[in-house]
Amino acid sequence: MGRKHFEASIRIQNSPAAAPEIDYSPKAYTLRAQLVFGMKFVLIAGGIMLFLVLIGLL
Repeated sequence: MGRKHFEASIRIQNSPAAAPEIDYSPKAYTLRAQLVFGMKFVLIAGGIMLFLVLIGLL
């Protein structure tokens, strides 16, 4: 009884699924997106530098 259920649940696909094409062209970022990225970069770099300075003072 359990075997019939198992065999019925297996699906075999004969043809490969069509993969979506990948677009490798560069994105055009808006000025706002560039500013947000720059602020994140400065904050993270500043945090790392602050951490290194505090470690040096101990």
